[in-house]
Amino acid sequence: MKKIVMVFGLFLVLSGCAANDKDKVEKSKSPQKIDKVQSSKKKDPVKIPESSAPKKVELVGKTFEIDGDKYLINVLKEWQDLALEDGVSLRVGNDDESEGLMVFGLKKGNLENFSAFKDLVSGDFISSDDITVKTEEIEKKPFQTTRYQGETYIVPLISEGVKVSSRYYFLETETDYVVVISIALPSFFEKNSDTMTSMLDSFESS
Repeated sequence: MKKIVMVFGLFLVLSGCAANDKDKVEKSKSPQKIDKVQSSKKKDPVKIPESSAPKKVELVGKTFEIDGDKYLINVLKEWQDLALEDGVSLRVGNDDESEGLMVFGLKKGNLENFSAFKDLVSGDFISSDDITVKTEEIEKKPFQTTRYQGETYIVPLISEGVKVSSRYYFLETETDYVVVISIALPSFFEKNSDTMTSMLDSFESS
């Protein structure tokens, strides 16, 4: 589990920094014909940058298995399948891997109870040389989807001054203990609260 948390956190932070560098390069480009650009402002409204313009959120279903049991969850259509780590049933993210989601689960028969599963996962919230896990700031909240109940752990991470938010949605199904982990910049969760709710509400046994 430690490998799962750290690897996902690392690719997020590194790719996020790369994305910021790309933005800086694009912003540094100046128009070749300044006069035409200035005159066009009187006729046409200034275009809203694509990143800040409202976008229609599209979700697509992803199927996966946890030790033989089949499940379904809807994720952002723009996310693509990513290489799986050991024990991970599903892992998806955007093109630059600055945001994404993955699912890990265990059969109920392998653990004493749901609390033991949460303790097992949270026991690996350990800082490394590259990432600092702010364990003293972890928030725990009851969580309920349309089908399952559980608990959310909001785990803040910091790498080289960059804040990252990781959300652990612990859910109990009829046969498995499951955690849906989503990692992104804090602003992603602020802007996509309803979308995250829709994705988690779609999680079900198939």
